[in-house]
Amino acid sequence: MTNNLEHLFCKISLVIVLMGLLFSPLTVSGQSIENLTGESGQTWITWTWDLNNSDFAYVYQDGVYITESALGNYTISTNPNEKHALTLIANNSTQPYSSVIFSKKQSFEGNLIYIFIISSFFLLLGLRFPLFSLIATPFYLYGGVIALNQTTESWIILAFWLSGVFSLIEFAFLMKTE
Repeated sequence: MTNNLEHLFCKISLVIVLMGLLFSPLTVSGQSIENLTGESGQTWITWTWDLNNSDFAYVYQDGVYITESALGNYTISTNPNEKHALTLIANNSTQPYSSVIFSKKQSFEGNLIYIFIISSFFLLLGLRFPLFSLIATPFYLYGGVIALNQTTESWIILAFWLSGVFSLIEFAFLMKTE
């Protein structure tokens, strides 16, 4: 009797599982927005995305509602090295999709090259007049700090910092010989 009861329990359990699988909804790609990517220049940021199973998306920039878009892209104007976030919510979903991106930093051709030229001029004058090599040091250190904020290229930052150290060594060496 116990054996028949176990078989009956197993058959009922199997039927319940099969019925549950048969009538459960199939999972489809639940993502209404895909491929959210950002691209930037020095004065602009553009986001692009694909809409799936959705007519449009609500666009939020830095947490502030901007517009509805069915285009699949959004562009803003920025200053160099600004950080902005774009959040999208599809019209048939409550799930937000976010992307944070920086606009590109200013290039080395900006003010840094002039600081480096002036500092190098003072360093060369320091070979004849030691005080000028001491004046070149804060210019190099200032240029190094500015380069840290404007670029991620380490050779530019190292050029400023090593030139600043060299100007101090030159000043000490020239003072010792006089």
